[in-house]
Amino acid sequence: MDLIFIQVDVHFQGIFAKYPIRYAGGITQRLSDIDFAGMDKNRCYEFIERFTREKFEKLYYCQPYIDFPKGFTLISNEMDYVDFIAIAYVCGVILPMYVNHFDNSNMQEWLDEHIEEVFDNIGEEVIDGAGIIKEFQPGHLDVDEDDHGAEDVDAYDNKDKDDLSNPHFFKKDNGPDVDTGKNASLGEPLEEYMDDNEDVYPELPNIFNEKLQ
Repeated sequence: MDLIFIQVDVHFQGIFAKYPIRYAGGITQRLSDIDFAGMDKNRCYEFIERFTREKFEKLYYCQPYIDFPKGFTLISNEMDYVDFIAIAYVCGVILPMYVNHFDNSNMQEWLDEHIEEVFDNIGEEVIDGAGIIKEFQPGHLDVDEDDHGAEDVDAYDNKDKDDLSNPHFFKKDNGPDVDTGKNASLGEPLEEYMDDNEDVYPELPNIFNEKLQ
C-alpha cells in the first residue's frame, strides 16, 4: 500500500515584516513526497535546514480555515509538530510553512498586538437578522488573573493528560478542501445563501404551513 504524504508549501529565504504581518520576499517550494509523519520535530528541522541550505531559528505554519495571521503557529515542541501533522491529514489541505532564518522579529509579540487590535475594534458581531449576537473571546493566555487579582492557573493545567494528546485544532464540518497555493495563508469557509422560503429539510413536512391551511 502506497503511503499518503502531506503537502507543504515551504516559504524560505524571506523575512517577516509588520504592518501588516506578512512574509516578505523569499522562495516558495511545494513538497508533496516527503514523509513528514515519519519524522519528529528535530528531524523535521534538520530536513528543512538541508532543503533550504541555510541555517534558521524557527518554523511556523498557518492553520487552515483561520484568517492570517490568527492561524499562525510556531512548531516549538513535539506536541506542536504532532498537531501540524494531524491538521494536514485531517483537513486534507496544503499547509504553508514559514522559515524564520534569523529570528530577527518577535512574532509572538506582533501576534499578541494584532489580537488586541482586533478585539479593541470588534466586541460583537450580529450573525443573523433575528439579532443573535456572537461574542468574540480572547485567545489562549498562559496566565490570567481572577476577579480578586490572584493568578489563575493555565486552563491546560486543569485538563486530563489524555486530552493533551489530542491535536488542538478545529475542522469545519463538510468544509471545502482548500489549495492554499504560493500565497497561502488561510482556507476560506464557503458561504451559503438560502432563500427565506426554502426548506432546510425538504423531505420533512412543513408542520407550520399545514396548520395554517
